[in-house]
Amino acid sequence: MFERRYAWLVLLLLFAVTGARAGISVGGTPLAGVDTVAITIEGLQQDLRTYDISEATLKATLAQRLTDAGLHVVEAGDIGRYPKGAILSLRLSLIRAPYYFYLYGLRLEARSKLFPSPGENAYAAVTAWSDTKVGLLMPSEAGKLKDYSLELADLFLKEYRNQNPG
Repeated sequence: MFERRYAWLVLLLLFAVTGARAGISVGGTPLAGVDTVAITIEGLQQDLRTYDISEATLKATLAQRLTDAGLHVVEAGDIGRYPKGAILSLRLSLIRAPYYFYLYGLRLEARSKLFPSPGENAYAAVTAWSDTKVGLLMPSEAGKLKDYSLELADLFLKEYRNQNPG
């Protein structure tokens, strides 16, 4: 029994350490001038719908926060038409533990466009900023994942405002 508890403690510690690199920015001002974002959501599980968490609700919640901050939000397939566009990806990792709780990891990543040469239409998306939130919660608290997503969006907006003053 002691070994099982010890194994879970080690697993939790490893899970928490993966988020130790939170708040990563590549330096410089890769978000400077960004005026348009597209939101992508990955890793949602079907049972989260019980708690009103779906790709559509998360996108709408994040889009509202970003729009209120002055950013134009478009569909991911349309971001190529905006030279000053960025892709904001929210990834959720959720593990249901046998002791009736969830281990979660949320990662919000902003990828800005990198054009190989001036005037070209082709670009590569490079990570300009990212942050992670990890922890555990009971299934009845799964609705908090929306709030945690908004916390990460607020951190992104803080960095965005630092790189785009005024």
